[in-house]
Amino acid sequence: MDKLKEIYEEYGFVGINKLSQIAKKSGLKYSAKQILEFIQSQKVSQLHKKQTIKSSNIIRTTGVNVIYQIDLLDMTKFYKTNQGFKWILICIDIFTRKADALPMKNKTAETTLTALKIIFEKMGEPQICASDNGSEFKGVVAAYLRNNSIIQKMSEVGDHNSLGIVDRFSQTIKNILYRSMTRRETTVWYDRLQQYINAYNNTDHTNLDDMTPNEAQKYPSDTLKVQDDRIMQQPANKTLKIGDIVRVKLKKSVFEKGYTRRYSINTHKIINKKGENYFISATEYYRYNDLQLVPIEDVEIRVDEVKKAHRENKIAMDLQTDGIEEINTRRGLRERQPTNRVVHAKYGKILW
Repeated sequence: MDKLKEIYEEYGFVGINKLSQIAKKSGLKYSAKQILEFIQSQKVSQLHKKQTIKSSNIIRTTGVNVIYQIDLLDMTKFYKTNQGFKWILICIDIFTRKADALPMKNKTAETTLTALKIIFEKMGEPQICASDNGSEFKGVVAAYLRNNSIIQKMSEVGDHNSLGIVDRFSQTIKNILYRSMTRRETTVWYDRLQQYINAYNNTDHTNLDDMTPNEAQKYPSDTLKVQDDRIMQQPANKTLKIGDIVRVKLKKSVFEKGYTRRYSINTHKIINKKGENYFISATEYYRYNDLQLVPIEDVEIRVDEVKKAHRENKIAMDLQTDGIEEINTRRGLRERQPTNRVVHAKYGKILW
């Protein structure tokens, strides 16, 4: 596997398909399964692995106006031709998939609240309102929801699992608007927004067994049956077990890019499980989608090799801290702390 590892690093930590092609051209004979297992065993692949969430995580509700998901679409680059409108507040009922949207000139909490009230007047108030934790959904918006007995559920920015439905709708409506502008050879979108929202609500939806969102709202018992049937067809969820070694998914900030590290460098042992929660200490626990199983071979790295790599300064880079104060499971070795000093990769001298 040494030659395969050399190719993997030389070509920039490529994926399974590209590594297979390069290995074949280099005269190496590895099966697809062997290459998959090799990549999965590489620490750099584990730390940067993009989480894939399967459709088995269906968000289930019991009826109309139970859970809404809301978000903002950024249309700032077209504001000059759209009467100053820079943002679109979108809202979708996850039971019926019925949606609404309203253009906004800024994204302050006050402006967001005004638009949200108008949408609620048309769609009805929900029991739960889910969004990311952006500042536009805090302050007066949070106070309004609280005063009207609406539960506010906020998720981390970029959490496509919790906000998957509004995420998908935002892509749909944005694609429609962009195609419309291309077709009409204009950058004006605000005058067609409501037309396309109405069209969406009257279009057959795959997740509703080809009912439209308006029909799903009109016939809630049929919608509930469709939802139950979809859940029954899903495969059983994967699980972790006590004793498994895992990495913890890092929280993603607003300014974080897709290429940054996604999982903790430190590994942790699952010591307990209660319901859907996996405990890595007496008080610290996570859900399945926030953890990554680490192959046992990766855990058994010799400490002297790690220390040697540190001494030789093979990687002179400022690693992010994980925010998890935990001793590394590799025989108590603690993770190296970040430094502002720049060290020569070969000679170990401090440059500045």
